[in-house]
Amino acid sequence: NVVSFSDGLPGNGHGIPYFYLTTLDPTARNALKDARSSLTISEFPLGTCGQRDPENPTCSKLTLTGK
Repeated sequence: NVVSFSDGLPGNGHGIPYFYLTTLDPTARNALKDARSSLTISEFPLGTCGQRDPENPTCSKLTLTGK
C-alpha cells in the first residue's frame, strides 16, 4: 500500500519515519493490532535510474524494518 510518510520538515529531518494513515485503510487497522512493519523506498522516483525498469536490480531500494 502507498502511504504518506515524513521524517520532519525539509532540511530538518531526524531519520525517524512518521506515517500518516487513515483507519479506513486496512493497513492502519493492522498496524494498530501489530506494531511490526517495514518500509521500502526506491531510488526510481529520484530520476537517477534513467529509463530502467524500477524493478531492475541496479535501481537501488532501501527497506527499513522495526516497530
